[in-house]
Amino acid sequence: MTTGGLMTTLSRLGSKLTWIIVTSGEKGTPRGTVNTDLINIRRLEAEKVAKVFGVQTLIQLKYPDGNLENTISKLKAELDVLIREIKPNIVITYDLSGLYGHPDHITLSMVVTKIVKDNPEIKLLYASFPSRILNTISLPKHMAKNTDYAQSRAYPSIKTWIGLNGILCKIKASYSYISQGGGSSRNMPIKWIPMWFYISLTLYEYFHEVKLDK
Repeated sequence: MTTGGLMTTLSRLGSKLTWIIVTSGEKGTPRGTVNTDLINIRRLEAEKVAKVFGVQTLIQLKYPDGNLENTISKLKAELDVLIREIKPNIVITYDLSGLYGHPDHITLSMVVTKIVKDNPEIKLLYASFPSRILNTISLPKHMAKNTDYAQSRAYPSIKTWIGLNGILCKIKASYSYISQGGGSSRNMPIKWIPMWFYISLTLYEYFHEVKLDK
């Protein structure tokens, strides 16, 4: 939902996309309880979505959902090796607020930011939203351990047009994640309006270019 349009555009322009999913997603339930059946379900869903966006390489790691903060050393070492092997021009991840304070998102952002800081040839972007959008959607803020997460939020410095094809691919991807509601609009202002309609209004995606002190 945050980068699918850009991924689609870059793929069509001939860029090579690598998508790394870090956790297994076994806590992807409404209450954050463990459902081990989700591990395989979400793996297959991600494979389907990767094809929609034109991702050439999908890497699905198997870190426990909701516990990244206890695996920082191992995670950094593994991602460092992957990034050195892939040699990307651009890396995109969450900002240091984790969007809505999700501890896994925050940990991942911290680790990736540190890795990119040590590799100055890489440009780092945080997926982000303008305040006007954040104020209209309902995010699962109950997952935040630190209620001050918003102080670390990065706001957009880049606005990208995703076009009709990007919109259509994001709609298809959203409905492919059946385990996550498959197009549910429960986080949107009017829940009975179908998700495809809301996605059709997102003509742009937003990113914050990180200026790292090397």
